[in-house]
Amino acid sequence: MDAKVLAACKAAFEATGDSLTLGAPLYAGQCAPEPLVRVPLAMMNRHGLIAGATGTGKTKTLQLMAEQLSTTGVPVFLADLKGYGGMSKPTVGVLQRKMVELEQQGALAFFGEPEFDLDDLMQTERDGRGLVSILELSDAQDKPALFSTFMMWMLARLYNALPEVGDVDKPKLVFFFDEAHLLFDGASKAFLNEVEQVVRLIRSKGVGIFFVTQTPKDVPADVLAQLGHRVQHALRAFTPNDQKALSATAKTFPNSDFYDIEEVLTTLGIGEAMVTVLSAKGVPSQPFATRLIPPASRMGPLTDAELQQRVGSSAQVRKYRDPVNPPSAEEKLRGAGSSGAAAGADAPSRPSALEEVLRSPVGRSVARTVAVTVAGALTRGLMGALMGKRRRY
Repeated sequence: MDAKVLAACKAAFEATGDSLTLGAPLYAGQCAPEPLVRVPLAMMNRHGLIAGATGTGKTKTLQLMAEQLSTTGVPVFLADLKGYGGMSKPTVGVLQRKMVELEQQGALAFFGEPEFDLDDLMQTERDGRGLVSILELSDAQDKPALFSTFMMWMLARLYNALPEVGDVDKPKLVFFFDEAHLLFDGASKAFLNEVEQVVRLIRSKGVGIFFVTQTPKDVPADVLAQLGHRVQHALRAFTPNDQKALSATAKTFPNSDFYDIEEVLTTLGIGEAMVTVLSAKGVPSQPFATRLIPPASRMGPLTDAELQQRVGSSAQVRKYRDPVNPPSAEEKLRGAGSSGAAAGADAPSRPSALEEVLRSPVGRSVARTVAVTVAGALTRGLMGALMGKRRRY
């Protein structure tokens, strides 16, 4: 391989501490003998994008990165979204329809009790490996509203619960969202603003987010701007729209001294990608065509027997398998009142639509979350104002 290309690649992906190894550089039909292309582990909370046409190797890249993160003691959460954006304007009628929709899609499994404990995701195994949690969707692919809502709820909870940590040697948790373009389809501006804000701020809590989709244009520009690591697998240009998407994708990469990026993206093989990452100094590297190394773990799925064995031994499955439905305070008060009420008392009036929404299990959970969020926002705003006044003095 050309000596200048090798030297430039070594400089771009200089090993300065723990890192994830992605693969070896490609140039002029030749592959370097060493896997020089790396991502600094300390920069994995700076977020990233794994993109490419169907069948080009995106899922294996996700698998490769997840297993290496686990090996270094970093917990990983994998989610495969199958549809939904945000909600419409929050009128009572819309909220009622949306809550009914979420409830019909099984939202009680997530927002009921026992309440999902985010600490369960941030664990290490006895041998020091980070826990890999996978949201299994084989029987829930037709419930897009539930999972997009749940994913954003998880990120918002993490952001509100975790302390600021600044620069760390390794992230506390890394999320991978497969088929992530479906998260944004038809999303409202308010929803997109919320996603952009969470992605921008949560890295200071030591949490990294990687979106897995087909092209960078599937991700809103404000969110895309927060993704410092790019692993772009091959794209195909069969139509004018494909060509337009290809050109737009090429323009998202830093300039290259060695490649016509637009041309290379159409010639990459399965398991090959154009890669740019943030260096340990936070500077985007020059992009290099890369032949990715294969994951050390199995390339295929578990058998049914293996899956059942893993599920049966999972502490998380045991914890969340049986739902709990404790009586509400209103139900307790109503029961106490009815025991002392005279026979033949007037029947209670029919509750309003809003009351019906708020009395539902999903409604109660949403109300709790909203109350905590609003209280936190007011507290942060008040403290910010007080601190601002203190600085002015």
